[in-house]
Amino acid sequence: MAEKLTGTNGTNGTNDTNGFYNSNGVNGVHNSNGINTPNGHNNSNGNGAKSSSETDVSESSQEEDPICIVGMACRLPGGIRSPSDLWEFLSCNKSAQGKVPKERFNINAFYHPDGSRAGVMDADGGYFLQEDVRQFENSFFGINNLEATYMDPQQRKLLEVVFECFESAGVSMDQISGTNTGVYVGNFTVDYLTMQARDPDYMHRYNATGSGTAIMSNRVSHVFNLHGPSFTTDTACSSSIYCLHNAVNAIKNGECDGAIVAAANLITAPEQHLGTMKGGVLSPTSTCHTFDASADGYGRAEAVNAIYLKPLSSALKDGNKIWSVVRGTAINSNGRTSGITLPSAKLQEAVIRKAYSGADLSFDDTDYIECHGTGTAVGDPIEVDGLQSCFGPRKWPLVIGSVKANLGHSEAASGLTSLIKVALALDKGKIPPTYGVKNLNPKIHLEKANMRIAMDLGEWPRDIRRASINSFGYGGANAHAIVESLESYLDEIHEVAPIESACTAQVLVLPLSAASKPSLETRLKQTEEIIQRGDGDLVKSLAFTLSQKSPGMSIKKFVLAKVRADGLSELVPPDSPEIVDAKSAGLPFSFIFTGQGAQYPEMGKQLLQTSEPFLRTIRALDGILKSLPKETSPEWTLEQTLLDSPLTSQINLVTRSQPICTAIQIGIVDLLRSWGVTPEAVVGHSSGEIAAAFSAGLLNAKEAILAAYFEAMLLGSSSQGEPWSLLEWVPIGLSNLLKSRTCGGNGSEEGVEILLAELQKNNLFARKLQTGGKAYHSHLVKEIGPLYESLLAPHLDGNSTLRGPAVTMFSSVGYESGKYLYLAKQARKAKYWRDNLENPVQFSSALQDLIGEGKTHLVEIGPHPALKGPVQHVRASIKVDKKGPPI
Repeated sequence: MAEKLTGTNGTNGTNDTNGFYNSNGVNGVHNSNGINTPNGHNNSNGNGAKSSSETDVSESSQEEDPICIVGMACRLPGGIRSPSDLWEFLSCNKSAQGKVPKERFNINAFYHPDGSRAGVMDADGGYFLQEDVRQFENSFFGINNLEATYMDPQQRKLLEVVFECFESAGVSMDQISGTNTGVYVGNFTVDYLTMQARDPDYMHRYNATGSGTAIMSNRVSHVFNLHGPSFTTDTACSSSIYCLHNAVNAIKNGECDGAIVAAANLITAPEQHLGTMKGGVLSPTSTCHTFDASADGYGRAEAVNAIYLKPLSSALKDGNKIWSVVRGTAINSNGRTSGITLPSAKLQEAVIRKAYSGADLSFDDTDYIECHGTGTAVGDPIEVDGLQSCFGPRKWPLVIGSVKANLGHSEAASGLTSLIKVALALDKGKIPPTYGVKNLNPKIHLEKANMRIAMDLGEWPRDIRRASINSFGYGGANAHAIVESLESYLDEIHEVAPIESACTAQVLVLPLSAASKPSLETRLKQTEEIIQRGDGDLVKSLAFTLSQKSPGMSIKKFVLAKVRADGLSELVPPDSPEIVDAKSAGLPFSFIFTGQGAQYPEMGKQLLQTSEPFLRTIRALDGILKSLPKETSPEWTLEQTLLDSPLTSQINLVTRSQPICTAIQIGIVDLLRSWGVTPEAVVGHSSGEIAAAFSAGLLNAKEAILAAYFEAMLLGSSSQGEPWSLLEWVPIGLSNLLKSRTCGGNGSEEGVEILLAELQKNNLFARKLQTGGKAYHSHLVKEIGPLYESLLAPHLDGNSTLRGPAVTMFSSVGYESGKYLYLAKQARKAKYWRDNLENPVQFSSALQDLIGEGKTHLVEIGPHPALKGPVQHVRASIKVDKKGPPI
């Protein structure tokens, strides 16, 4: 029998271990709550989330820094693989009850309707995970095939779910490794150990670590390299809330900085199933008839759950999604009762009072209780009596419910299933229904107790969203937890002012990664299913999580999703469906910055309406220009000029075009940087060098926008003829050395028109650039050179230091290219930017130097890919492989 459950990646198949993510919609769409922007994107660190010192905490709270839940993950019956799946399942009021799967054990060999007979059981079902628990991608966790073969499936699934839990909080394995994080695991079943012990000849050196209960927690600490406390707790059905209590206190006492609370309960052998039935606590129908007159015992269930706890101040600082705040916990024991498995209403009441007294909270502010509610004829009424003693005297009925009616009783993991359900209800502001209550247990008197059962999905009764969770062990170990929504806990939520958007649609990139191709395909399928659900806000949040918080593994792919104006999401087929192996890919990026003349009305409008980082950059640059002295400050704004319609746009005015093009480029660089995309080298054409220097860290944003603005301002006040641009032969002032067969030139309007006509007569392409009638890079602009240098000098020379790591900038001004430190000294001087204005643009030679340094992805940054043609010609002229990296 044991061999049936020994499958690993090296034996019985491959799992989707790395297909775990999403919360709100799969395991962790990472958002800070209440401190988010309206579209669900996280904006911590200056973009919305207040630090702990800036956030007002309720005066009624006696806790200076309470513990909160920042990550959740689960595998539950009914095909539930994430908290979002759980919420959907509960909202639809479903039941996951079914017959014991044949992959677990042959129930037909043990079932008989007369359970009193020896060796048989009258319960042939329960609530089971809809997956092959043998599957496990052990190599991902650094476990060899032989050791994995002897690992309890509970350990295997626990590792997967803990990984998902960290990922839901936006924490990678590298980030969590070596931290003072505790691990508290609830465990009750030892089916795999029982199976292995049947045959002593099967014993192996990995049996002890593969099946020991202590190793449940130790394995997690070992694999993730966590240095906090690590222990397993078995109080039977209250194990996981006991773990919660211990973890919360450990964090408060400084024993660890954060903690994983987890539990696993898998039914893989008949022995414990049989023993539980013989104990008289299993329902012959294998169903939890919670609160119902048909209650006759519970239905056993499988579950693997994990939550990640952190102090509130740490969660706010890190911009974590905060599912709920743990206000209080308490534990006690029934002591002596008439039977060890018989509950005590008095001691259940006592543990509830202990939790509320310790948290200094009033019973009146709690509107929902998640009951232990296993569906036993005696246990349910006793529990309601205990609750009545605490919550009965109130103005409005207390709402009660139990997830066990939907998903069965998962014993050691049941408390966490309840907790995750309640955390979701607090977050959603809704209470899900309790399944299957048709005829109320006659021993339960709801009206007298001033209670009602949640029968339908309903709104939270009041603005204060606080709930309690009961969890009782069958041997008398009682536990109680109080949780509350962040909005209720905080006096005031500091939100970012909404950014108005008129966007009609938004296309999002969702980057995926995994350690193997089968895992990536699983993740791809899950992501596509989420997109096709149509929840645009969820997809936006998922896109943020995957791009900002998800660990990047070696096998990569991306998915495109479109969020329509009506908020619905839909899948967009990608141009390239190829999977990329980062081990063989990973060429660096080089940024090429377009010069002036590529502007057009409403350029960047969509970015302004859909990207908050881009909009913030543009508004910050507008603020810099507005802070100039009145005589030099513009009367127009970058933002409004970009939004003006083509009929009214003045974007082609020389005073506006150049600073606006530079602003667009700075905004795009900031946006790419927020996505983690940075260059190793940069080159700019003409005024494009200003944004190139910003990208390389040679100028900051203020210096860059002022360099562009002062140049445009002075050019606007000078008098010149109209410029021109042509290909092939240039007999007058050479301004642009673009490529081997393309040149730019300038001169008076009359001279340009004569030459333009001559070239067109000879079937040579030529066109004028939209430079506002100014002949850049010629003697005609030298009249403003000295003034330009004097205006810019106070803002540059010696007034700031270089930031960040060195990025090579290849100069097209004629300075020595590729020498970062040398060029850095020059770019910090106003003289360099005067030379940039006056001298010919040696773009071709600068680009050749860049390409000659080695293979790189070339990315043009600007309003229009004006340099794509010249770049392709330069690559061809130096015989670069046409199949090389794309532009």
